[in-house]
Amino acid sequence: MEPRLRSGGFSAVPVRDSHRGGRRVQEDHPRHPGQRPLLVSQRVQVIRPGNRAPLSFPIPGWNICVDFPIKAGLNEFVSELDRRVLEFGGRLYTAKDSRTTAETFHAMYPRIDEWIAVRRKVDPLRVFASDMARRLELL
Repeated sequence: MEPRLRSGGFSAVPVRDSHRGGRRVQEDHPRHPGQRPLLVSQRVQVIRPGNRAPLSFPIPGWNICVDFPIKAGLNEFVSELDRRVLEFGGRLYTAKDSRTTAETFHAMYPRIDEWIAVRRKVDPLRVFASDMARRLELL
């Protein structure tokens, strides 16, 4: 029996050269034996240009969602996909991510320092924290 798919295994929006970026992400799959993904992509439309929230995910481009079977080597594989999406100026969807590194996350969200500054001002004692906030160095 095939292991369950990792739900929301990967989501990103390549914004620079969206078509080429999405294609490159898709082309990476066959290089990894045993990783047969369920791939869904959709065009992301942003109502207004720009978004005032520093960690807002929606930006013009393609939303690529890929679910993978949980098998040995999966984390290494999706880390490679993180690098590919970063290469094309994309982002991970925080609500669906459980494994990216702080370094990668900070590179994908250029306004992260704004968010951290507000967070530290509002909660200087760091009472409100989560495993994700610690993993992504958001405290």
